[in-house]
Amino acid sequence: MNNVTALFAAGPTLNCAECGTPLATGRTARARFCNKHCAEINGCRRRRAANPGGRKKEARKRTAKLRGTGYWRKTDIEVRRAGKRRYNHKHADRLRPILKKYRQEHPELYRQASLAWAKRNPARCAAKVRARGAAKRGATPKWLSPLDEASILVKYRAAAFIKRRFGIAYHVDHVVPLKNANVCGLHVPWNLEVIPARVNNSKGNRHYG
Repeated sequence: MNNVTALFAAGPTLNCAECGTPLATGRTARARFCNKHCAEINGCRRRRAANPGGRKKEARKRTAKLRGTGYWRKTDIEVRRAGKRRYNHKHADRLRPILKKYRQEHPELYRQASLAWAKRNPARCAAKVRARGAAKRGATPKWLSPLDEASILVKYRAAAFIKRRFGIAYHVDHVVPLKNANVCGLHVPWNLEVIPARVNNSKGNRHYG
């Protein structure tokens, strides 16, 4: 009889509102959770239920605002392109056969895309053509670093910019020609210079050293 009296005196058993764990004896009715972690989880769930899609709505508002100012086009697109380049470089072995199959199945689309890229990037296109020709002659050393390759591209971009901005044709010339009867130079940054096209054409493959 004393045990039954003690049970009723203790009141009903309280459980955690989040995980259902029985609360410790002596907890008041206001204590709904067994610990702070359960309280935080329950509060987060209640806030989401009261405002469904709240985070997504705020993200969409910020995106629309940035697009209106042009920030989206200038920054986010470049970030995504950089991420795509890193991904392609990291998974080159896996992507190479996929791209090859796509080129074989869609030759016309690939040709149009290549022409559009060459039109948007005349400097890079010229650098690639020149590097390919130099590689055939064995003039491009294998020890060129990525910084050296970037320096070569800068020179071709400078020549393309001068032609586009001032309408004057400029070429990237090899100071020491790649093919000469007496000496043959290398396709390296310190052997390149940006000069007018008429000067380069008149020079030919002569070396004034």
